Amino acid sequence: MIAQSYDDIPYESNALKQTHPLHLYQLASYYGFNPTPIENARVLELGCASGGNIIPMAFHFPSTLFTGLDLSAKQIKQGNQWIYDLQLKNIALRCMSIEDFHDNEKFDYIICHGLYSWVDEPVRDKILQICHDNLSDKGVAYISYNTFPGWVIGNTLRDLILFATKDRRWLEDKINQIDSLFAIYQEGLTQTQTQTEYSWLLNEELKIVSEHSVNQLVHEHLSENHCPLYFYQFIEQAQRFHLNYIGDATFFDEGGDIAERQNNDFIQNRRFRSSLLCHAAHEKHNSTQHENIKQYYQQYLALSDNKFPIVSKKPHASLLARYQSQLQQHVTNYFHENILLTPVAQALMPFLDGQHDLPALCQIIKKLIIEGTLEIVDKNLQPISNESEIEENTIKICQETLYLLASRALLD
Repeated sequence: MIAQSYDDIPYESNALKQTHPLHLYQLASYYGFNPTPIENARVLELGCASGGNIIPMAFHFPSTLFTGLDLSAKQIKQGNQWIYDLQLKNIALRCMSIEDFHDNEKFDYIICHGLYSWVDEPVRDKILQICHDNLSDKGVAYISYNTFPGWVIGNTLRDLILFATKDRRWLEDKINQIDSLFAIYQEGLTQTQTQTEYSWLLNEELKIVSEHSVNQLVHEHLSENHCPLYFYQFIEQAQRFHLNYIGDATFFDEGGDIAERQNNDFIQNRRFRSSLLCHAAHEKHNSTQHENIKQYYQQYLALSDNKFPIVSKKPHASLLARYQSQLQQHVTNYFHENILLTPVAQALMPFLDGQHDLPALCQIIKKLIIEGTLEIVDKNLQPISNESEIEENTIKICQETLYLLASRALLD
C-alpha cells in the first residue's frame, strides 16, 4: 500500500545540503569527533526516493561508495536510469523495504531524511537498528524528524484533513476535498470577529500547507503514519540502540545538555530537527567548542555566496547539471544546492560544455527566440519581436544569465 502510493505519486527527490557527508564530516569534527574523510567513505541513504540527493554526491565524489534504499520500484528505476546515463560506477540504488535490510556492510555515513516521523514503530526501530549494526566505528548517522511542540498545531490540521476526507475513496477526490476545505477554513478564520491565539496559529498553518505540492499533501497529510516526538524522546529511542547524540546538522540552538536543548525547543516552539548520532560517547561540549561550531556553520552557509563570479571564455557546467537541465527546471550546484533555472538558463545549460563561447551561445538563444521557443520582454514586459532589438537584448541576457549561473556555483 505504501509502496504503491509512492509509485503513483512520487515524492520530490532533491539535493539536501545539510545531509552531505562533507558537511557531516566537518560538523562532527568540530564536535570533537573523528569521522572518516568523505573521499574514503561508504555512504548509505535510507528512503532515497529516485536518488535526487545521493546521485549528485556520487557524481562529485567518484572515490566514495554510495548505496540507496527505497520501497518505490518506480523511483528506483528512475534513479538507476540517471546512474546509467551519467555512467556512475560508485553508486547502487536498491528497491527494498528497510525492514528487509540485513547486510553486514559497514557505512561511515548513514542518511535518513524525511522518513523517521512518517513510518510506524517497527520501521523506526529498524532505522535505529541499522544505524547500530551498520555504522562503522567512527561512523555518523543523520536522522531528521518532526518535533513537538511545534508540530502540535500541525497535527491538529492533519487530523482535520484526515477527518474531512475519510469518506472519500479516491485520492483525487481527497485532494479536491482538501482544496475546498482550505478555502472554507481560511475564509472563516478571516471573517471571525474575535481573533484568538488558536485561530491565528491555525490560520498560519493553513497558509503553510496551502503552499504544499500535491505529493507533499499525499505523503505528509494523508499518510497512514505520522509520529512527531519531543527531542528527549528521540534521544531515549536512540539510546535504546546504544547510539549517542553528537549535535544537530543545522545550527540553531545554544548547545548544552539534552535537558537544556529540550527546554530551548519548548521556548522556540521547534517543529523539526536533524540530529547526528554515533557509537562513541562524547563529553559535554564547552563554550569554546560551541563557538567554533557556530563559526563553522556560518562559514558553511556563506560558501555559496559568490559575490565575484568569474565567467570563462567558454563556460563549463558539470555534466550532472547539464543532464538535469534537460529533465527538470532545477539543477544541483557544486555546493549541493537546488538551483531553479530561468528559461534562458535552462536553454543555455546543455551547451555549457566548455566548447561554446559567448557569440555561439548568443546565436543559440537568438535562434530559439526567432523560432518562438523562447520569449524575451522589454522593461514594460512586452514581447520583443524586432530583429535588431532581439540581437541587442540577446547579448545582454546571455551575459547576465552566465554571470548568474557563475554566482550560483554552477560554472567551473
